[in-house]
Amino acid sequence: CEPAVSAPTLLGQVFVKGQAKVNDSVASSGTTIFSGDRVTTETNSVAELILNGGNGVLLSQSSAATLSRSATQVIVSLRQGALTLVSKNNGVPVIEGNGVLIKPAADMTAVIDVAVRANSLRVLARRGSAIVVASDRSIEVPEGNELDATTAPESTQGPPAKPVGSSRLSK
Repeated sequence: CEPAVSAPTLLGQVFVKGQAKVNDSVASSGTTIFSGDRVTTETNSVAELILNGGNGVLLSQSSAATLSRSATQVIVSLRQGALTLVSKNNGVPVIEGNGVLIKPAADMTAVIDVAVRANSLRVLARRGSAIVVASDRSIEVPEGNELDATTAPESTQGPPAKPVGSSRLSK
C-alpha cells in the first residue's frame, strides 16, 4: 500500500490590484491559496489575501510572503516588503518577519502594519495592540504606537536556533 499523501490545506483566496504571483505564476483575483504558497507583488500592485474565517492580509507593492498552517494557526511569513494584518475575529493568522512573530494582543479586531528590510523590522499597531515575540523577549505595541527594531540571529553558541521566532530584538 502507498502511504496517504495529504493535499495542501486550503487557506483562502487572493484578490489582486495590479500584478501579483502565486508560486511564480501570474495570479488573478479569486485565485485559491494553499499552505506552502508564496505570494509576491510587483511595483504599484497589491494583493489582498482573504483567509478562511474572514481575516485578511494586505500585501503591499514589491513584497513577498509565504503561507503555512500549523496545527492551530495560519502563519504568514513576510520575506520582503510590507503587509497589513486585518483581524476580524479569533483564529487570526500570526505574522513572521525576520524570525520574529507578530500577532494581535487579544481576540478582537486589530489592524497591524509589519515591514521588513534586511534585518530591520517595523510594527505599527493601528487598531488594537500587537505582541512582538522574539527569542529573547516579548514586547507589546499599544494601539497607535510603532516599534522599530533590528533583528539579529541567535548566537552560534548553544542549542540550534528555532526556525520561527528565533531572532533577538533590539530597539
